[in-house]
Amino acid sequence: MYGYISTYLLFLLAMVIITIGEMIIAPIAQALVASFAPEHMRGRYMAIHSFAWIIPIAIGPLGTGFIMDHYDPRLVWFIAGGIGVLDVLAFLVLHIKAGKKFEFKQNRHKKLEKQSVKAELSLE
Repeated sequence: MYGYISTYLLFLLAMVIITIGEMIIAPIAQALVASFAPEHMRGRYMAIHSFAWIIPIAIGPLGTGFIMDHYDPRLVWFIAGGIGVLDVLAFLVLHIKAGKKFEFKQNRHKKLEKQSVKAELSLE
């Protein structure tokens, strides 16, 4: 977003949008990873998920510096925008393919919680 705008207020708006997006995706991504992982592999799945965040943090500045030194600096933002579009498409595919499985697990947990509450109430 930053590569497409030039006024201070739009920079602030872009930062607000990015921050809201991060706040939305972080807990959802962790819940998805935990729900996809088998019980005995949950730690490994979560570690790989965290590692997937570290790779861009490590490689991003080097790649960005190379592009800015050798090409048009605006190219960085076009590449970032393209990656963002690919991310949106990937999440749509993930939602279509795994959404029902994730919803089923969430509903199953809610049913189990209701059953345990009913069992506790009947014991009293």
